[in-house]
Amino acid sequence: MTGARRVVVTGAGVVSPVGIGRSAFHDSLVAGRSGIDSISLFDASRFVTSIAAEVKGYDPGAFVDLPGEVAPALADRKVGFVLGAARMALDEAFGRSWSIPYPAGARGLSLGVGVEIFKMDDIVPWCREQGDLDPEALARHLAGRSFMDSFRIPSDLGPAILGRLAGVHGPRRVNVGACVASAQAIGEGFRMVQRGRAQLVLAGGADSMINPLAVAGFGLLAATTGSSHLKGRASRPFDLNRDGFVLGEGAAVVVLEERTAARARGARILAEIAGYGTSMDAFKITDPAEDGAGAIQ
Repeated sequence: MTGARRVVVTGAGVVSPVGIGRSAFHDSLVAGRSGIDSISLFDASRFVTSIAAEVKGYDPGAFVDLPGEVAPALADRKVGFVLGAARMALDEAFGRSWSIPYPAGARGLSLGVGVEIFKMDDIVPWCREQGDLDPEALARHLAGRSFMDSFRIPSDLGPAILGRLAGVHGPRRVNVGACVASAQAIGEGFRMVQRGRAQLVLAGGADSMINPLAVAGFGLLAATTGSSHLKGRASRPFDLNRDGFVLGEGAAVVVLEERTAARARGARILAEIAGYGTSMDAFKITDPAEDGAGAIQ
């Protein structure tokens, strides 16, 4: 695009199983630390997989002073994760959270999120009783439930709360594209700034699926590892003997700005986004096309 605005990253925040904050996260990656261990959020001893990468020792209240009426939203762990990650990103970019030198209407939000959190009042005990769940039994147990009977927290509640706290009155996008959601959210945030639709965009994503229904469901699909005894060594996607992935949780948010404006205010530029593209091969919901058509495009 001729004359397109250049987009830079001026802040980043991370809430992860291997560290809270960008520096701690980076140090753990360099050191090769794993955040995978036995699930502590519920009793997973009878499930196909009993390990996950949980965020531990995290208190969203240490990062964000939440209004009382939104506190119940923290029942969905990803809400607290994304608020803390955004606070850290804004701190790095501007020195003090929510103090943003751009008009509210020029601020945008682009976040990738996971599915809604399930109501667990009866599903949790039932899953524990079943152990290795039979998909037909699960279907029968959930039969007749309406959407609102099954879900408790709307997917966009975290972004909505963040938009309120950060005074975002400009464009807002919520991406629920599963594994690519956060990457696409950052790419779409990049385009917002590049095309002049916003001067600043908070972009990134958050998810947490370490609950009985998700762990059981992925186990039924034979998608998660059966080698729970390996713990931190169980996630090995390029190993000949790999047998599935390991669920994790967390959030990451970056501050995107137009380069000239960021430099004019003396911001420290962490990176520049050179471009973004997205495609799909319209093949299967769980498998990419064998010829790699989508990725090649």
